[in-house]
Amino acid sequence: MDPKFISLFPYVLQEFKVDGFNENEDELIKFAYQEKEKHTKSLKRSNEGGWHSPEDYAYNDNILSNIVYRNLTNHFSNTEVYVPNMKPLILNMWMIINGQGDYNQKHIHPGSWMSGVFWLKAPDNCGDIYFDNPNIYANFSALNIFNDESKERCALWPSYSWKPMAGTMLLFPANLYHHVGENKSSSDRIACSFNFVYQDVIHEKNAMQEWFK
Repeated sequence: MDPKFISLFPYVLQEFKVDGFNENEDELIKFAYQEKEKHTKSLKRSNEGGWHSPEDYAYNDNILSNIVYRNLTNHFSNTEVYVPNMKPLILNMWMIINGQGDYNQKHIHPGSWMSGVFWLKAPDNCGDIYFDNPNIYANFSALNIFNDESKERCALWPSYSWKPMAGTMLLFPANLYHHVGENKSSSDRIACSFNFVYQDVIHEKNAMQEWFK
């Protein structure tokens, strides 16, 4: 018997190396610490400990937003994967510096279509990002009939962890619950996070019309 496995309705995560990171790494880290000195009062969101910046970096001309926007635009310009003219519009962008013992609680990003994280500094054991399976309650019994090899093949895990790497960007659906593990290293973990939609309103309108036909 040769069973056939079909994974329906997947949640797609997209990872890629950030162009321009290597030559700007030091300046990006310097920018993060300068902003921390400037904005000493940390915002309280999902962060437990650490520093959470203001969320308006996408609206300013700075090294961080320039690199993020350029890489997002280039990423979605690949018409071998995406439909033409999918231009990202960032709604908000912020930085988090997590020192030893700091972490982020489970949360989602309502009000946007996609979310992203760009790691500026990620030492070993600084805290993985974990994504929860949104169907774990409904499919608990069905998922547990499979052995580990089958679960790996079809991504049938109750949660999935991602190891952060400096210079890497990860994009994911904004409705996926996720959290960041405790930073167990002696160095800071620095990440830039953002939420975005797409500016191709015409395509969106046409897609909705097709959907409701």
